[in-house]
Amino acid sequence: MKAGKYTVKELFVNRYLDQIVIPEIQRDYVWEKEQVTGLFNSIYHDFLKFQDSIKDVPKIETTDEDLMRAFKEFYQKRHFSSNIGFIYAYNDEQSAGKYFLIDGQQRITTIFLLLLALTSDEEDLKKEFKSTYFEDNNLKVDYKVREAAHQFLSAFVESKLKGAGDIKAASWYFKNQYESDTTIQSILTNFRTLKNVIRAQENLNRKKFYSYLEDYVSFWYFDTNVSEQGEELYIYMNARGEQIQGNENIKADLLGRLNSHGNQEDLKKDYGARWEDWQDFFWQNKGENENADSGFNEFLSCVSGLEKLLENSSENFYSKERFEEHGQIRTSDLLKNLEIHKIEKYLNALQFIANEKEEFQKKYSYSNWVDKSFNEILRIFNKEKTNWYADYNDSNRATERNRMVFIWSILYYTVNCPSNDQKRDNVFRLLRRFYLRYSNFDRSVKSIKPTIKQILEKGVFETLETTSGEEGDTEEDVLTSTNNLWEENAKSQIFSQYYKDPIILRKFEEAIWKIEDHKFNLDGRGVGGTNISHLIELKESISLSELDIVHKKFFEVFPAREKNYHTVQNILLLFGKYWHRVTPYYYENYQFDNWKRIIRDYTGNETRRTTFKNFFREFLQFSGSFNEFASEKSLQKISIEEATDLRSQLTWYNQKLGNMMWSEGNFIALKDWEGPDKVFPNSHKIRNTKGNFKGGNPTSLFSRLPSKIKVEISNQEELVKTE
Repeated sequence: MKAGKYTVKELFVNRYLDQIVIPEIQRDYVWEKEQVTGLFNSIYHDFLKFQDSIKDVPKIETTDEDLMRAFKEFYQKRHFSSNIGFIYAYNDEQSAGKYFLIDGQQRITTIFLLLLALTSDEEDLKKEFKSTYFEDNNLKVDYKVREAAHQFLSAFVESKLKGAGDIKAASWYFKNQYESDTTIQSILTNFRTLKNVIRAQENLNRKKFYSYLEDYVSFWYFDTNVSEQGEELYIYMNARGEQIQGNENIKADLLGRLNSHGNQEDLKKDYGARWEDWQDFFWQNKGENENADSGFNEFLSCVSGLEKLLENSSENFYSKERFEEHGQIRTSDLLKNLEIHKIEKYLNALQFIANEKEEFQKKYSYSNWVDKSFNEILRIFNKEKTNWYADYNDSNRATERNRMVFIWSILYYTVNCPSNDQKRDNVFRLLRRFYLRYSNFDRSVKSIKPTIKQILEKGVFETLETTSGEEGDTEEDVLTSTNNLWEENAKSQIFSQYYKDPIILRKFEEAIWKIEDHKFNLDGRGVGGTNISHLIELKESISLSELDIVHKKFFEVFPAREKNYHTVQNILLLFGKYWHRVTPYYYENYQFDNWKRIIRDYTGNETRRTTFKNFFREFLQFSGSFNEFASEKSLQKISIEEATDLRSQLTWYNQKLGNMMWSEGNFIALKDWEGPDKVFPNSHKIRNTKGNFKGGNPTSLFSRLPSKIKVEISNQEELVKTE
């Protein structure tokens, strides 16, 4: 058969094809419920759009009904068909008419079972099914994975067409042989799954859906016997103005390249089977996506971008506008940096992390971050469209650069990490390191290669060389990279002391991880990129008990599941200025709950603060609970006369109002045109807002005071006027 786009029916009703054979070299049919329902839902979604498309078909000026029908069919196929990717096969001169699948068996088998599931309950469809999918009473789909699968499929289809119920009770069902056969059990399970999802669609017109499956579900066919078909396929595709899925397009080219190295048919078939395994990995890890194409496509783009970096290629960067124009990196550009063995080694690295994380976690009582960090990698592949060819010298490409540092670093390290007893632990320790850099929004892409080389040479717990800023870095980038490296080196010096005592080492790692993983500590973006050193001095002599008490005290101050921490806001007023001015700037507007800044005493260009540091140091030395500490500190009363600046004035109000001071929100605003405050005439009226004066109920703190205090203040004002 020629390369090109085919519908399901065009494949099976084809003068060149007698039978599609799943050969012995193929693995079993292994799709599970999630993958089967995913394919069904994707096609069913397209079917619903197709049904609704009749009103969108343009009118043509003709009285020829046949022409109108042909145009309608052409238009609907062009705009409302459902594409299931690429099918690869080869044929053998000794087996004329038989096409042996090397890729696509999971999809083809599932589509075939779906057609059978629709047919088995509709007498009118059985004749159609037999005429299309049988040739001289032989099925046009034949499993040769094992003889048992071949025998079973034929008997199974015949039984379902005759309306048989429990297959396992049939005389031809050889329990001892079939129960242990993966392909047979998957066919049985997935057939039941498809029957159930069909029944769940109450308004489904089965005959119309059956016709849609045959006539509008399409794929690209590629014959691996003929290397010239790769070029033929591209010409055909471009002539129609259509595009195949990115990973299928790349696969076609890479498999075709193998021909240029002599007789590589066996290798081509082998890689065709492996490619399907790789696709299945993204099926199994596709999250909420309806299909796995986007995840695999992103992975391939990611790998190509990484290889571009490693080759020091500064050519062909994609600007924001160029990337958005195409919606992706063009396949021809990706292929410049891809070879099939390169894809394999990076996919193996990703699979290594997926397969080994459970064993790594078993060693620790705390390791929540492992799943979170790996799931974030999958989320980026499945949910984001990243420009992996973005110019990493461009400060405006911050998001892309941050993802590059995270994923490229761990892939590059895992690929090059020696395969020994320590590989698993080393890979996950590096994953931890770059998960923190990602959380801190590190964008130092050009340092990836030299940094990983240093780690490979020195080890994961050796001190790394100081990094300098890169072209395009902002001051915040340099500060973040410097702090990341400083903390990494400080922790490495602590860990390296216990390298020969794995149990103690893991306890120190856990103790530090637990502190770092608090939501305020983990998020170091825009606040200098520290995760723990703002709370504790990372010195080699640090003890587990010191780390444990910091963890206990910090989580007591900031319980992880709470959203508001008004008691902390109240107590910090006694230690100094800790709030930050925010927009709009045409009046004084202050935020009191930017905790990731507050706990780091981070002020940007302002004078360095020590408010939180002083508070936390004192609480660490306090023997009681945080509530007891807060009660004791609240005994420090302040008078109106002593309240001469905003901090002391807010402290006075807070001692009268408590948490009511924050009932509107965690912002304090002062407008210079609103007149003086009732309590502090030398200050502008002090209001509590949700963030600004737009919406909500901005309220003066004076209005919230108890009536008795208001009267006392009013009487005092009158007394002053009289005097």
